[in-house]
Amino acid sequence: MSAVMIDEETGEMIASNVMVRVESAPAISIDLSLVTTYHKEPKKLVDLINQQAGFVVFGDMQDKKQRKACASHAASIIRCISPAADESKRMAAEAKKIVNQDLSFRRDFDTGVREVAAFHRLPLTVWETEQSRLEAEQLAREAARLAAEKLELDHQDALDMDELRTLRKAKEAAVEQARLAAKAIEDKRLFDEAVAKQLEAQRLQIEAEATRKAEAQQAAKLEAERAKIRLEEQTRLADAELERKARLEVELSRQEPSFKDDSKIIEPTVIKNAGLDRVTISRMISAIAFEFDCTNDQAIDLINDFNNTYKELAA
Repeated sequence: MSAVMIDEETGEMIASNVMVRVESAPAISIDLSLVTTYHKEPKKLVDLINQQAGFVVFGDMQDKKQRKACASHAASIIRCISPAADESKRMAAEAKKIVNQDLSFRRDFDTGVREVAAFHRLPLTVWETEQSRLEAEQLAREAARLAAEKLELDHQDALDMDELRTLRKAKEAAVEQARLAAKAIEDKRLFDEAVAKQLEAQRLQIEAEATRKAEAQQAAKLEAERAKIRLEEQTRLADAELERKARLEVELSRQEPSFKDDSKIIEPTVIKNAGLDRVTISRMISAIAFEFDCTNDQAIDLINDFNNTYKELAA
C-alpha cells in the first residue's frame, strides 16, 4: 500500500514511491532485525529499502553537485548490502540447515538492492552513456577525418612515387645513354690508338729494315774498301818486297867479292859457332845494312853487339 506525502515546494500530494527533489539525499539504513524476519523473503526487505530511497529526486545531471549527490545516494543504498549480508552469514553460521536459503537470500537480496540502486542512479547512468556516445561519435569523426587525410596522403604519396620512379627511370636511361656514348668514344679512342701503334710499329719496322739494309750496304762498302786497301797494300808490299829483293840481290852481287878473303869482318869463333859460310854471312850483313839503312861496318857492329849480349845472358 502506497503512502501519501505532501511536496513542500508545490503543496501537491504525491505517492511515497515517487522521488522527491532534494539538495542532499537522506542516508539509507537497514534494520538488521528485519533480516531475520524477511530472511526467506528478501524481496520484501528490498522493498523496505526502496521505500526509504524512493522519496529522492535529483536535478539536471549537468550540475556537478547533483551528480555527486546522486552517486552518493546510490552508494548509500549499496551500503545496505554488507550489514544485511553479514547478518545473514551470522544466521547461517547458527543454523547450518538453512545454508541454501541463506545463499539464495544473499543472491536475491544483492540483485534486488543493485536493481534499486541502478534505478536511482539511472539519470547519471543515462548521462554517462550519452557522454560516452558523444565521445565515441567524436572519436569516430576524428578517426574518419584522419582516415580520409591518410587516404589522401597515401594517394599523393603514390603519385609522388610514380613520378619519382618515372624520373629515376629517365635518369637511369640518360646515365646509360651517356655511358654507352662514353664507351663508344673510348672504344674509338682505343681503336685509333691501336691502329696508330700498329702503323708506328710498321713504320719503325720499315725504318729498322731500311737502316739495317743501309748499314749492311755501308758495311759491305767499307769491307770492299778495306779489301781493296788490303789488296793494294799487299800489292804494294809485294812490289816493295820484290823491289827490295831485287836491290838486295844487286847489292849482294855487287858486294859479295869483297868478303871472300876479308877475315877481319867477323871473328872466326862467331862464324864457327853460327855454322854459316862466308857467303851467307856476307849476305846477312848486306840484308841488315839494307834493312836498317846503314853501312856494312855498322851492320857487323850490330851483329857483334848482339852476339856479346847473347853471351852475357847465356852466362
